[in-house]
Amino acid sequence: MKQPDYTLHTLASGMRLAHKRVAGTRLVYCGFVIGAGSRNDGENPGLAHCLEHMLFKGTNRRKNVHVLNYLEVVGGEMNAFTTKELTAIYATIQARHYVRAIDILCDVTFKSNIPETELSKEKKVIADEISMYLDTPDENIYDEFQEQIFGTHPLAHNILGNLASLDKIDRKDILHFTEKHYTPENMVFVVVGNISSDKAVQYSERFMPDLSGRKPAPKQQHDVNYKPTSATEKTDFSGAYTIMGIPAYPENHPNKWSMLLLNNLLGGPGLNSRLNLGIREKYGYTYHVESGYQTYCDAGLFHCYLKL
Repeated sequence: MKQPDYTLHTLASGMRLAHKRVAGTRLVYCGFVIGAGSRNDGENPGLAHCLEHMLFKGTNRRKNVHVLNYLEVVGGEMNAFTTKELTAIYATIQARHYVRAIDILCDVTFKSNIPETELSKEKKVIADEISMYLDTPDENIYDEFQEQIFGTHPLAHNILGNLASLDKIDRKDILHFTEKHYTPENMVFVVVGNISSDKAVQYSERFMPDLSGRKPAPKQQHDVNYKPTSATEKTDFSGAYTIMGIPAYPENHPNKWSMLLLNNLLGGPGLNSRLNLGIREKYGYTYHVESGYQTYCDAGLFHCYLKL
């Protein structure tokens, strides 16, 4: 069996560090991957995403303007994103400034103070983001489709939440979420670039805080109680958008690879997919047509989508 081209270390805190050296670059990409996303929001849809925004609003050591400038002044960048099952907080930096990257990443991930004044302002930004997606039908239709498919499953609600749920989120909810999910056992720190494994481990041990008091939340898996349904909505948009699909194999199912192959042949990214050749190229019935397959830890989703 081929050996992996990366090394995996367990730090003193219990957190895993995955490292891959790439000698032909001056850059380092690094960051935390946390096993918590919108499916972990509980009664506060949009909570994980709101937390992602608030991480950069100031820490116990730095004001928000200092957080935002710390890597930019040396040509680096820092960002984050939230998915259904993960949150990632990451940076890109020249290898000679790697210490700055891990310093600020640890600071924002574990020491953000979530100021109330910044939370109220950031909620307005997220509300605009929600409205933007509602005004983008080819994006919004996926969220509505997943709500139909997953029903009461935690994967059902969209990553941003909604305006009502966003309004209910407070500072206490965010701090509780980090205590519950930002634990060593539920996180991986990833380093890829022109830096040695020894240095990656050395600097990680230097800046990682003591998280021994945080106990990991138990992992929960849920069944998808799927019932066939349909929904139609009339809008003022000039185009028409249609999506259909069913639950499919989860991440670790042995048939996942066959499903991925089927998706690529049927309507994957290539212009020679069966759907594209048979519907768009042959007849010109639609502007865009595709299929997709997403996997999660306890569920999967297969769909076909077209835009007229």
